[in-house]
Order: sequence, then C-alpha cells, then structure tokens
Amino acid sequence: MDRFCEEPDAIHKVPTTVLDTAFLHRDVRKVANDGTIKLAGKQYETGRATIGASVTVRYQPDLSKVYLEWEETLSEIHPVNKVDNAHIKREQVRMAED
Repeated sequence: MDRFCEEPDAIHKVPTTVLDTAFLHRDVRKVANDGTIKLAGKQYETGRATIGASVTVRYQPDLSKVYLEWEETLSEIHPVNKVDNAHIKREQVRMAED
C-alpha cells in the first residue's frame, strides 16, 4: 500500500468496457446456411455475409451479452425471434441453370 501511495501516477485505471471485453469467453462456430449459429442451445442471427464461414463468438458467461467477432470488430448479436423471423419478406435466390 505504501508503494502505491508513493507513486500515484504509476497506477493506470482501465475503463470497465475494456475490462469487460478482455474477459469475454471465446468460441468458434460454423454459420449455417440460414445465417445463424447455435450457442448453449440457442440460435443467434449472424447475418448473410457470414454464411458458411467459421466465426469467433465472444460472450459473457451468463450469455447476457453475445458478440460476433468479424473483420476485426465486435458486433452484438441476438437470439433468433422465430415468430418475427417467420414474417420477414426475403429476396428469392435464383439458382443458375446448367
């Protein structure tokens, strides 16, 4: 304690957001063809850009916050709301004819 009191400038305070991010759990998941991943028995939407890719998921141990680490950024992702998801209009994907 005396050592810390002698040099208060040597103590660096880290913002809580940096600490929270540093201690997130990390896992790798493969994105399904519908743009979702499964984590702890729940489906999370990741977006069309990640379909088929292996992505890194970072999350709080209690799953209160779940993030997708993609292209060097963290984006919060949410569980799929199956009721709302059923009513979304989607663009038809046409397959190329042989």
